[in-house]
Amino acid sequence: MHIREQHGGVNFAWQTGCGAFSYSKSFLPAVSNYIANQKAHHKRMSFDDEVREMLEKAGIEYDE
Repeated sequence: MHIREQHGGVNFAWQTGCGAFSYSKSFLPAVSNYIANQKAHHKRMSFDDEVREMLEKAGIEYDE
């Protein structure tokens, strides 16, 4: 169901350059762990590099 349908036709649009990723409920522990350790994680890999890696793994074309 689309956001507009869920929220009564509210005028919604993504900003230029934004993205969203979703995960199945079975990944909840891994996602929670990632969030809890995000600061340490980004000392090893920058946010930009992580987004590029996710997009490439998903086969999504992007324009930097």
